[in-house]
Amino acid sequence: MKRPGIKKGAAAKQKAKRFSVSHAATSKFVKRGLRGYFEYRDLGVKRATRGKVVTHVIRARPGKAPHGDWHYHDCVVQFVYVVKGWVKMEYEGIGDVRLDSLTLKTNF
Repeated sequence: MKRPGIKKGAAAKQKAKRFSVSHAATSKFVKRGLRGYFEYRDLGVKRATRGKVVTHVIRARPGKAPHGDWHYHDCVVQFVYVVKGWVKMEYEGIGDVRLDSLTLKTNF
């Protein structure tokens, strides 16, 4: 299939693109991860970006009380999107922040 705006042969010289789709209905949560009180569902972006971007869905494990230890994320951008329920986090230099359902928080 010819791609618009690309001369013949030029597409072959471009670096191969990777693609990732993650459907909730066909993906599974796993209990192993950074914190034992969460379950994680990988979205496949780490593989598609060759490790440059990591994305996953996190949910609380039933019957497991969350108890966060101080830690940091060494990254350029961080997104937190709350799908259901709420979470309260504390950020250095900002303080406590409560994120409710359908809230997006970003750090740049």
